[in-house]
Amino acid sequence: MFADILKKYARLILTGVLVIGVAFALVGCGDDSVVGDDDDDDGGTTTTSGSYLIDDLSLESSGTVEPNTQYSLTGNVEDSLGEGVGDVQVLFSVSPSDQGYFVHSADTSSSDGSFAGLFVALDTGSVILRAELGSDADVYATRTVSVSGDVTTQDPSAAAFNWTVPDGFILADGDDQISVSVAIYTDQDSPVANGTVVKLACGERFDDVNGDGYFTENVDEVTWDANENGIWDKIGSVPSVVTTVDSVATFSYTSGTEAGYVFIRATIGDASDATWDEFALVLRPSEDVSYIKLSAANPDIQVKATGGIESTNLTAYCYDKYGNPVQQDIPVDFYIISGPNGGENIEEQGYGPVSAMTNVLGAATVSMLSGTISGTISAQAKVGTITSDVVLVNVNAGPPYRISVGVDPCNIRGCGWVNVKSDVVALVEDVYDNPVMDSTVVYFTTNTIGMVDASSVTTGGIATSEFRSTADCIDGRARIIAETDGGQVKDSTLLLVTGYPAYVDIYSYPTTLFADGKSYGKVYVEVLDGNSNYVLNGEQVEFDFYPEGTISDATTSDGCYASVAVSKFITQVLEMDYSYTVPDDGIGAYGQLTATSGVGAGVSDAVTIVLTTGYAHSDKSEINISGKISPGSSEPLWVEIKDRPGNPLGGHALTAYASLGTVDADGNPATVDTVYTNEFGEAVGWTYTAPSQLGNAYITITDHDPRGNIILTMKIKIDVEE
Repeated sequence: MFADILKKYARLILTGVLVIGVAFALVGCGDDSVVGDDDDDDGGTTTTSGSYLIDDLSLESSGTVEPNTQYSLTGNVEDSLGEGVGDVQVLFSVSPSDQGYFVHSADTSSSDGSFAGLFVALDTGSVILRAELGSDADVYATRTVSVSGDVTTQDPSAAAFNWTVPDGFILADGDDQISVSVAIYTDQDSPVANGTVVKLACGERFDDVNGDGYFTENVDEVTWDANENGIWDKIGSVPSVVTTVDSVATFSYTSGTEAGYVFIRATIGDASDATWDEFALVLRPSEDVSYIKLSAANPDIQVKATGGIESTNLTAYCYDKYGNPVQQDIPVDFYIISGPNGGENIEEQGYGPVSAMTNVLGAATVSMLSGTISGTISAQAKVGTITSDVVLVNVNAGPPYRISVGVDPCNIRGCGWVNVKSDVVALVEDVYDNPVMDSTVVYFTTNTIGMVDASSVTTGGIATSEFRSTADCIDGRARIIAETDGGQVKDSTLLLVTGYPAYVDIYSYPTTLFADGKSYGKVYVEVLDGNSNYVLNGEQVEFDFYPEGTISDATTSDGCYASVAVSKFITQVLEMDYSYTVPDDGIGAYGQLTATSGVGAGVSDAVTIVLTTGYAHSDKSEINISGKISPGSSEPLWVEIKDRPGNPLGGHALTAYASLGTVDADGNPATVDTVYTNEFGEAVGWTYTAPSQLGNAYITITDHDPRGNIILTMKIKIDVEE
């Protein structure tokens, strides 16, 4: 008998498959044989909100909707003009939820706006099928379906399974538990014997091919894959085997952690003699929200009254701690954290909070509208103490109002070179200085010394092009023009297309510096090419200075608004007085500073920097003669005159006097001789003659120069050499 029952059940399954095939065929051919048409005579409802609606919601069937059979629910997402809209998520739900389910809870509309979902009835009676926009629960359509036929697949003469399950629902928390009993009869009136073994399984729906009561990998077939992972999943737990007492098998079911349907299967007998039945139990998600995922349907909207989309739907997807969408009718508060303060709002209620209820998929939706000022809106959703991440919505204003064009680099070595490139960028803003909408077209033109890509479209308000040099550089200045909005909005910029250095000008430098080894001054050099344009940034400039001084080579900077090399000249103490005069003119040297740039010998410019010296300084000046001289002998005497830093001072008139003995420069000891310092600051030519007696002589040197006025004294011991 069990073999006959199994065969009959197989025929019923085959019939269901054929019905599914017919359903898909009807969808493809557009047949009007439907349960639920466009006339709302089945109690259906269609609503619209904003720009979209769901139309033509129909359940394809061959006439009668039977339990345990798949049927295709189809419809279209349309805009306000009746045109199909693609890439829109549609959510499916059943009410009452324990009388049926959809194989997949959602679908995404095709390019023509069409969508489809597979519905399976679990019990007879009236069922409401609902399709709603995932981004806006206020846009939905429903169809009421009448389900009739055998709920179980067993022949009335075969075994009967009468399930008893407590009212209410069980939570998908992994802990909730209910007591389930099933009364089993060998026919309609004969209970099975006490101790009959009942094999139990719970999880996704499957076809028990080998009749052992359990899912066998690579043998049995999954007929409803809840999570679409391609394998059969156990959901919750039941004892693997129980026995009947007075024809009733009683056991406990412990919930799983994934909300949705779980099928509890009871099997008696084995293989071809197996008889089975199943009961669909709904695992409800928790009311406790553990986390919220907030999203905006349109992350970019426009300032109102500018012709663009002025609102977006904020949808808060609420989940329990196991990742299940929470129950419906849970209030979610939405609010704006910050915005441009232009009148942006949620549901015309300001910054909120504004409350909305979760739908059957645990999602709550509100509409957020832009104001009159562009900027960024930050929004958040909250349930109790649980808050979502912040979602950002950009409010972009209307048509182009301002365009700014620039180049990078602003100067290229392209004069005489072909296909030297520079990036061109245009920033296009609205009246509120925000980036215009993406794909705004910008056109570029330039003069004859180069070419640019003719057009580009904006991304984030930025449009790009590329300049390429040609052989003709004329004046080396490329004027690049960017325009949009039919030429009403335009701007231009200058790109320098330059050559090698042709002009060097030292235009700022210290004209006079004290030669002390510390004093310094900045030197500024401008370098231009043959068209008198700024040369490239980083052009090398070499410096040279004569006679003594320190200055480092430098490179030009900028190249767009200037082409200047800057260095620091530091004086050194001079080796000689390069500007010899009598009397001393206080000038140590007329130094020459040279700046050179360019290839080969390059081009250069030179300027004079006057290096000054100080007054004679006694600590740095000295008398040079032996400190001990024999009586009556003669020794040469010479003097060094320097300033405080140690610069030699030339042209100073010096006289010498000895307290004992004589100092002579011209052969006449009776006269006072004047000797002038040379370019090294040295006065030479004196001879000192010691007296015949022993003692100490003092040599006195007097500097009579206006920049001198010092007296040097040195003691000489007159004694016999040992």
